Amino acid sequence: MRKLIKIVALLLVVLVIVAIAVPFLIPLDTYKKEIIAQVKSATGRDLEIAGEIKASLFPVLGVDLERASLSNPDGYSTKQMLQVDKLTLEVDLTALLRKEIQIKRFILVKPVINLETNSAGKPNWDFAPAVAQAQEADQPVAKANPEASAAMVGGLMLGQLKVSDGEIYYRDGQTKKTVALTQLSLDASLAGLSEPFSAEGSALWNKEKVAIDIGLTDPSAFIANKPSAFKLSVSSSPITISYEGKATQTGANGNAAIAIASIPQLAQWTGAPFDWKGKAPLAFNAKGGLECTTTVCTLSNADITLDDIQAKGHLRVMTDTKVPTVEANLSTGMLDVNPYLPAKQASNSWFISPAYAKEWSSQRIDLSGLRAADAKIGLTAEGIVYDKITLGKTVINANLSGGTLKLSIPEAALYGGMAKVSATLDAGGMLSKDFSLENVKAEPFLKDAAGYDKLSGLFNMSASLNGRLTSEREFVNSLGGNGNVQLRDGALKGVDLASMVRNVKSAFKDVDTSQQKTDFSELSGTFAIAGGVISNNDLAMKAPLLRLKGEGTVNLPMDAINYRLTPEIVATTKGQGGKDKAGIEVPVLITGSLDNPRYAPDLEGMARKAIENPEAIKDTVKSVKEQLKEGKTDIKGLLKGLGGR
Repeated sequence: MRKLIKIVALLLVVLVIVAIAVPFLIPLDTYKKEIIAQVKSATGRDLEIAGEIKASLFPVLGVDLERASLSNPDGYSTKQMLQVDKLTLEVDLTALLRKEIQIKRFILVKPVINLETNSAGKPNWDFAPAVAQAQEADQPVAKANPEASAAMVGGLMLGQLKVSDGEIYYRDGQTKKTVALTQLSLDASLAGLSEPFSAEGSALWNKEKVAIDIGLTDPSAFIANKPSAFKLSVSSSPITISYEGKATQTGANGNAAIAIASIPQLAQWTGAPFDWKGKAPLAFNAKGGLECTTTVCTLSNADITLDDIQAKGHLRVMTDTKVPTVEANLSTGMLDVNPYLPAKQASNSWFISPAYAKEWSSQRIDLSGLRAADAKIGLTAEGIVYDKITLGKTVINANLSGGTLKLSIPEAALYGGMAKVSATLDAGGMLSKDFSLENVKAEPFLKDAAGYDKLSGLFNMSASLNGRLTSEREFVNSLGGNGNVQLRDGALKGVDLASMVRNVKSAFKDVDTSQQKTDFSELSGTFAIAGGVISNNDLAMKAPLLRLKGEGTVNLPMDAINYRLTPEIVATTKGQGGKDKAGIEVPVLITGSLDNPRYAPDLEGMARKAIENPEAIKDTVKSVKEQLKEGKTDIKGLLKGLGGR
């Protein structure tokens, strides 16, 4: 009996071996048609296996495929969605019998994956329609068993997951843009869903190698959309990104850092270049606490540097809007913007430089980038350096929405006074700007802004400007607006009119005038701008023994000035509030170009005034004689003092 049992047991073993081994003794190419048919039924795609199929049973269940491909549906630019030179898959057989998936090896050699959307935006990785078509045709479709699938996934283990020399392409059928990853390599391992997962890889994108390193502590929690410790590092020459913290399938909360060697180089690499003319490389670094969902990312308590500029604050980026939306609130120390100005602009005055006026460029200014995103940014700086101008504490608010930028500077300390600015610029180039200066110390301000140090006092100004900023020349031609200026309790340096009046000799001798000055109580006027032509007809200065009037135009597009200054000697040494008697007027015409103006006395106008009112001349001469007891005033010297030459 015992012998019979042994014989039966041996026969059973032989039968099991034969039952398992016979399929592998038969060439697997025999099953190609069945495999291809099953793939067609499940995906609606054509599977082609040009090479051999090899299989193994013990100690692992494995299969090797050579030169396999999966087709794209109609309407896509490439014939194949997936191609691979060789695929190796090995699974632990005993674990599979326990309804666990333990992958010993999964290797892809030279895979080429073509991901694509068609002209309607439909992706080629969407297999749902194929399943629906199979159901309509009453073809059998395998139904997933959730409990069995969960059990399988629960025992998932990756021994070796490797991709070598791969290529991934993504083509957008609507924009016709293509993104390519080549020389793709990946090594990953997962001992089990309760064990840490790690992966390292690299690929070549736009001629730059990008390396990635991923670590996930609890994959089972991540699959259940629960938090797991997570770290990520993406590094390349143009940009490096790192993150360490918690993550789920839909969000993250931890610490992040980003380093960009040069923003212009990064823009060039990503296919969005822009013409950067500044001296600074635009090296950007930021780190802080990162909190992300699928639509919003916030960087809080951030330390941010742009070249030598350091700032603190928070950033937020939202992607669930029509265009990406950025919100930021930052504070910084002294902000020197000179490295970010074009060389030509940085070398010129804050005002319109005469040498620059003839060089208005007709090159179109591209403002389409204003439509690329929306933004709301607040910046508080301890100070700002622009060209030679230095501002104290400055608050800047910028709001970009729908292609329109609104800029507000409600507070800027400027040379003992305050400056305020409000401006609007849209993507079509329409610019409007309102600004005011209050109680600004004129001498240091004008010296830094225009290189002019002959005028002192408290400077007040307000103006409203508008124009089309489609090019420099178009802006100047379209410039319009109005404003007013006032200088109180000031002085003209380099000329002492009162001394000249009291001591006639000083008007004719070569004397040192560097320490001389003429005090005045008020210098004021208004102006209007139309078509780039600045007009003024009420310039007025009140000083002892002198009144100065001015009127005329400055034509920016034509680089021409046509202005008339009328100094008038009066019979009073008082400034503002003094009673004027009609006096001698000696008009001066200023004509020519902005960089080479010509000065000449208006003899015709002076003669006409004398003919119209000869008594005025007599009264003035008599009055002046009473004060001077002799002589006349050097008008040429006066004008020289006014011009600072």
